[in-house]
Amino acid sequence: MDRVTSTKNPVVNRVRKLHRARGRKVAGQVLVEGPSLVADARAAGLRPMILVTEEPQRWTGSAELVLAVDRRVLEACSTTATPQDPVAVIARPETVAAGPRRLVAWGIADPGNLGTMIRTAAAVGVEVVVGGPGSADPWAPKVVRSGAGAHFTVALEEVAHFEDALGGREGLALVVSGGTPPESDPDGSWGLVVGSEAHGLPAEVVAACRAVTLPMPGGTESLNAAVAAAVALYSLAV
Repeated sequence: MDRVTSTKNPVVNRVRKLHRARGRKVAGQVLVEGPSLVADARAAGLRPMILVTEEPQRWTGSAELVLAVDRRVLEACSTTATPQDPVAVIARPETVAAGPRRLVAWGIADPGNLGTMIRTAAAVGVEVVVGGPGSADPWAPKVVRSGAGAHFTVALEEVAHFEDALGGREGLALVVSGGTPPESDPDGSWGLVVGSEAHGLPAEVVAACRAVTLPMPGGTESLNAAVAAAVALYSLAV
């Protein structure tokens, strides 16, 4: 197998376009990087369309196209300073947003926080994660890495308006103060709505929900958004 050594190769250019949200949207494709995430995608029944690797013999037959490259080309295809081999392209999964429980990320712009929230939702058995306005692209590479494979076990939605976020479920707005503590309701139908640390949730979103607040006897004013979501999700779902 000939090894690609040029970053201007047409397939390499196709992969690099997926670094950007617009490129992912136009192509309907996303990146997964590293052996663990590629394995998670394949376990979910998603066969890579392209797989870029320095070790083609290791991945023979695992993708529609296995592209052997040198280190410089692998680095160009990767979205990290130290690339994990391989870098794979998959079709963005089409999932059905079914199930009684969901997490709504409203204005969660930090990719690491959003990925962690998706991972936590999967861990507690929440079936759907919804991204609202101002939230990071759920398929941005850093979000996918932070999700640690959870993207392939939950349904992901994006909505522009809050009336579309809950799908008929009871809304639980996580606020810093003034709400009741979240209580275990593993069989209920609800949507936990979490806002950004800097701005919180819009007043109209809180007004459309039942407010819940995490007790903090230690006197801390608030928690990181992903941490707060994790505590609330465990309180509600387990």
